Amino acid sequence: MLLLFVLAVAVQADRAELLALATLAAAVWIAWDAASDDRPGPRARLVMAFGLVMLAALPALLLAFDHGLWVAPPRLHGLDAGLVLWSVGIGSVAVGSRAAGMLTRDDVTAWPIRSSSPRGWRPVAGVAVLVVVSLAAFVHEVGGPLAYVKNLNNSAAANAGLTYLVWGISFAKYGAFAYLTEGWANGRGGSRRVLVATVVALLLLLFVGSRLLVLIALIQLLVLYSALRPTGRRFVVAIATVVVVGAVVFIGLGEFRRWENLSSRRPSFASYFVHTSLPSLPRTYVNNYADTVRSSVLARQVVPARAGYEYGKELVRMLLQPLPGSIRPKLAFAPALQATFTSGHQNGNALPLPVEGYIEFGFVGDLVFCLLLGLVVGLLDKLGPAVRDVGGLMTAVAAGTGLVIIFRGSLHNGVAIAGIDVIGFFIAHRTLFSARSAGVLEGRTAASAAPGTGPTMAATS
Repeated sequence: MLLLFVLAVAVQADRAELLALATLAAAVWIAWDAASDDRPGPRARLVMAFGLVMLAALPALLLAFDHGLWVAPPRLHGLDAGLVLWSVGIGSVAVGSRAAGMLTRDDVTAWPIRSSSPRGWRPVAGVAVLVVVSLAAFVHEVGGPLAYVKNLNNSAAANAGLTYLVWGISFAKYGAFAYLTEGWANGRGGSRRVLVATVVALLLLLFVGSRLLVLIALIQLLVLYSALRPTGRRFVVAIATVVVVGAVVFIGLGEFRRWENLSSRRPSFASYFVHTSLPSLPRTYVNNYADTVRSSVLARQVVPARAGYEYGKELVRMLLQPLPGSIRPKLAFAPALQATFTSGHQNGNALPLPVEGYIEFGFVGDLVFCLLLGLVVGLLDKLGPAVRDVGGLMTAVAAGTGLVIIFRGSLHNGVAIAGIDVIGFFIAHRTLFSARSAGVLEGRTAASAAPGTGPTMAATS
């Protein structure tokens, strides 16, 4: 019945609607292909499919079937041209993720997940000092906590150049998740102190003004839980909790920022949310929360008509990104691109990977960039079951969620944010926990006896 419905819609659809349906179909295909793989691992393809649907396919579909949702330029005559980027890009991600299975063996050994022993209170104190010092420096740089909270609508500009301080604050998440995940690996839940630390870590991420960081943290928790705990009734509750909390954070904080942008004679936030935000939520979602469709249309209008291809400048920006902003060389965009994608903000718009690829090398760049991303996603899922301990699993999960950031954000920023998350999880776990040599031998013996089995909880003494 579902197939007949899709076919009936496709027969009557115009070009934009067909392209939007194609992007949705490619994202759903990635999820279906991932769901057919029951081996343990980081579930990178499922996470990527979720990101593609929410950040690209769904807003494109809503806009294609209801042009009235588009309330700002560019004009609708470029919608078809922009959606071509998405159909090529997301299709390439799907092809790349599937090709990874053809490039690797199917008998990758699934090691039992080995738990580790905590090193004691000194490493915990060191991580806590790092978080507190980073938070204090961050608060000082943004002009104090009250001024910062009152101007969350300008948080992106306020946070510019403070990436390393945000990374230091994020060690609260890395440390709390390490203890929580080790508890799951040992067959028990987190203690009250660990749960409190996890909540505090999420609130700190919310304080730095990034809804995306909080949403990614919740998805990471969900994937780690599914890899280490039985997926029964509690897992359903965990999924529902992540959906509710994620929706509240993503929508609530976004609308609070919009409310702060109103004039001084503004209603209460509760009144604004009920009477203004909720009725216009689909339009707000398309135009603000998932504006990647607009950026693709703008790119097709500007390049190459008013600005030539960049031919790899973004790759150089990616290599320079680890340098502090004060000493990092600036590679300027062409004037037409600069005027199109700044929108009055200091950091400009976040350009998704299909758009970045097109700006660099045209449709060839769109195809190659997205194909390589899909290949990495597929390889991560293919080789993920071979991780041997909780630290390796956490790092793999961070890489999986980081690939969504790379797809959604400008390439140089996305790689930087994803990279510090991967490195942060690895450093935090290796700092707070020590692996036992006996656990390695147990893992090797179990894996040799039963290759391809799921994760087991190795006992610790």
